[in-house]
Amino acid sequence: MESLLQLIVTADSQATAGAYIASQTVKKVIEINSYLLNTMGRGAADCSFWEGLLAQQCRIYELRNKERISVAATSKLLADMLY
Repeated sequence: MESLLQLIVTADSQATAGAYIASQTVKKVIEINSYLLNTMGRGAADCSFWEGLLAQQCRIYELRNKERISVAATSKLLADMLY
């Protein structure tokens, strides 16, 4: 039987450019899939790109292997993409 783990993740929604507040509605907690979340800070555009690409690669892994990707494998995948 799988254990049920509940988690609350919070983040602010403000994006700044120096002293200027560029946006009050930035989504900083991104859902990679139904059990993985990622948070971002600094460089929102870059973070959004990499998080989207990571979500896509995780989905491809799940389709190819017919099982969900582990957290360790996801972090390795992200590290390899950024290296």
